[in-house]
Amino acid sequence: MQASGSQLSLAISAAESISHFVLPPVYRMLNQHTPSIRLQIRTQHTQEAFDSIERREMDVAFVVREIVSPSVTVKPFFTVEMMLLRLAVSGRQAGDTVEMEELAAQDEVFINWNREFQFRHDQWWDPLCPSRVHLDTAGLITTFLKDARQWTIVPASIAHI
Repeated sequence: MQASGSQLSLAISAAESISHFVLPPVYRMLNQHTPSIRLQIRTQHTQEAFDSIERREMDVAFVVREIVSPSVTVKPFFTVEMMLLRLAVSGRQAGDTVEMEELAAQDEVFINWNREFQFRHDQWWDPLCPSRVHLDTAGLITTFLKDARQWTIVPASIAHI
């Protein structure tokens, strides 16, 4: 946080999914802070966020994966449970056990959340048999998740919305 004259300012960069599904309570708290804080919130992909931090355009960034940088200090902000998300259909209940064979790679709506997620994903599904749809934003999941066979893996913070 920086003081510019008598007003505090804070520039936040965040991945879209984090900004929309995790940070709203933080944004509300900062917006109600006394003395008031001039907030700048920018939605950026991980590489853009790291670049903005390195150029000192942003004070803090919330990203989905770590990039090694000698000039950026990285600290985990939170970890979340990952969940399988599919359309609700008759005969399917929330919390039902799902067998891996039910989840065909070609029916996945894939988002690479981070390096650890990609590593585990490649252990469970053949990385040479990629999904048909690859996204870089959680906001598009509902656009593509239209068939009962389709599935995706998302953080719990997104699955519960």
